[in-house]
Amino acid sequence: MSLSSALATAMAGLHTNQAALSIVSSNIANAQTPGYVSRTLNQIEVAGSNADAGASVRTMGVNRQLDLYLQTQLRTETSAGAYADQMSNVLAQLQSVYGTPGGAGTLETSYNNFTSALQALSANSGAQSARSLVLSTAQSLALQLNTATQGVQALRSNAEQDIAASVVRANNAMTQIAKLNSQLQALPAGDNNAATLEDQRDTAVINQAIIE
Repeated sequence: MSLSSALATAMAGLHTNQAALSIVSSNIANAQTPGYVSRTLNQIEVAGSNADAGASVRTMGVNRQLDLYLQTQLRTETSAGAYADQMSNVLAQLQSVYGTPGGAGTLETSYNNFTSALQALSANSGAQSARSLVLSTAQSLALQLNTATQGVQALRSNAEQDIAASVVRANNAMTQIAKLNSQLQALPAGDNNAATLEDQRDTAVINQAIIE
């Protein structure tokens, strides 16, 4: 092996080690960064130009150490969790409108009081107190119905506003994903900058799953 070939091989090895150290440093520095995926350096052996030249090494970009199955599960569970949280929130608001079953001041209690007053009046139709009780319980039931109706309408209005806001966020997320895809198409596979953009795209997709 000539001196120039030996020097070229040594320099290639040094450059490769330097690139590998840079990737390791990036992995350590971003260990707690949300959305960052650990990377490794692609290296290939390069044969010399003749039998005496030996072999060298060349870097061929980086690999993201991403488990596609886990990523799919994360997106699925994130979307399901967001849906469950939203449903829980809506049901909790409905519960506050209708009240706890059997509790005072609820629609159920007002209806039961009204039907009990009607039964008492049918058993003693001539009693003024029974008539007064029916009237007061009817007024209470009507008031409770109006209150419940207003509460449900308020929930409906809030839901429509939330849907409109979610549509805006979803459109923004899809615009961001499309922009990242466009940038990725301009970069070669294995490029470290492409890996960074793929991290950002994965984060945007997860955010989209939360919105949905």
